Amino acid sequence: MDTDHPPRPPRPRNQNPDMSPTNRTCSIQDIPGSIELKQRLWKMKSPPKLKQFLWRMLSQSLPVGSNLKRRHITPDALCKRCFQEEETDSHIFFECPYAKMIRRASV
Repeated sequence: MDTDHPPRPPRPRNQNPDMSPTNRTCSIQDIPGSIELKQRLWKMKSPPKLKQFLWRMLSQSLPVGSNLKRRHITPDALCKRCFQEEETDSHIFFECPYAKMIRRASV
C-alpha cells in the first residue's frame, strides 16, 4: 500500500482584510431601532436584566416568530398561543388574546 500522497494545496487566505474577524465591528447604527432611544435606555436607572431585554426588543432580536422566520430559523411566524396572527413583539406582549388574559388575571 502506497502512503505517499501529493502535498496538499495551501489553504486560501482571506484576501480582503476588511472581512477578517478581527476587523469586523458592529456599531449601534448597524442594529435596527432608534439610536437615541437605545442610548437613553442604557442611562436609565433600572436592573441590567430589564435594559438587556428592552435592547433586544428595540433591536428586533427577541426570538419571536417574525424574527425567527426572517432569519430562516422557522418556516412560519404564526403565534403559537392564539394561532390567529403573526407573532411579533407587539402581538405577543400587547395584542395576543392569551397575553391580554394573563394581564387581566394578574391584576
